[in-house]
Amino acid sequence: MLRDRVRVDYILEVDGKIVDTTFEDVARKNNIFSNFIVYEPLEFEIGSGDVIRGFEKAVMEMKKGQEKEIIVKPGEGYGERSDKLIFELEREKFKKKEPINEGDRITLNLPNKRRLSAKIIEIKGDKVKVDCNHELAGKELKFMLYLREVL
Repeated sequence: MLRDRVRVDYILEVDGKIVDTTFEDVARKNNIFSNFIVYEPLEFEIGSGDVIRGFEKAVMEMKKGQEKEIIVKPGEGYGERSDKLIFELEREKFKKKEPINEGDRITLNLPNKRRLSAKIIEIKGDKVKVDCNHELAGKELKFMLYLREVL
């Protein structure tokens, strides 16, 4: 199956709550529906690195039409939370025209032209504390997988 393209439906549960899915009815039922999302199977190439390791490994063990529940530990998901990814920036680094608030998700432009997603966790005077950990870092992920197609 290495390098095959697959189409997979899933339901993701974190801390006992459904937080993501490819099913519109499940999204509506769990109050996570968005008009900006197209609810259809996720298509990706095995071995491409487009999905987390634990998800990919489970799909590789499945046959077309199979359903499977898996638990993905942080090491095979979004990693452990790291205090090294929480730091303070000067308020002046942010665009003056756009107000920022605690809880906002922002994109940081790094010197090497890369971008990093962060969450503002505290604003104190001229200091802004940001957390660059993935929001699911340190979390155990429970997936219900449905392998629809091997392309």
